[in-house]
Amino acid sequence: DRLKTALVEILSKFHQQNPLRLGMTQEEIKGKLKTTNEGLIAFTIERLLEENIIQKEGDFLRLKTHKIPFSEEELKELENLILRASLSPPTPKEIAQFYKKDLSTIKEILSILVHRGFIIRVKEDLYFHKEVLDSLRNKLIEYLKKHGSISIQEFKNLTGTSRKYVIPLAEYFDQIKVTIRVGDERILRGN
Repeated sequence: DRLKTALVEILSKFHQQNPLRLGMTQEEIKGKLKTTNEGLIAFTIERLLEENIIQKEGDFLRLKTHKIPFSEEELKELENLILRASLSPPTPKEIAQFYKKDLSTIKEILSILVHRGFIIRVKEDLYFHKEVLDSLRNKLIEYLKKHGSISIQEFKNLTGTSRKYVIPLAEYFDQIKVTIRVGDERILRGN
């Protein structure tokens, strides 16, 4: 029970200091506890979840009473904006100007959407909707199965977007091990 109290206190303090963050990961909580007994920590977290004192959202644990200062509508609105922008998404700065909100707020909303798995951060200040990337991934795999390799110019034609997005997207597909770069071309990994 001491551990339960300690865990609730850690989360409570975290929420006070980081009102915009969704919660803490189990790893972060573990780092703040005096015990390193993983079984005991997991058991305590399970009990707190069962007792409805804490909630799990993705990888994050938060107190049931903690509410982030964004409505679900605001989150949905930003998610839809990125979905509609397809392969030419606005930067966080452009989004902030559009909604007349400060940049840190927009970045916080984006990070919530990333944690929830709706959008993917491809690189600094570049976020795409997961559905858009999944669809492009399938198109890319299909193209590579047919043609064997793809150049940046061909990838640009395939995506119909500008070089500003094409290069980070190509690097993203290398990073998630869909493609591998060979000279100026990319081929399907595992081929």
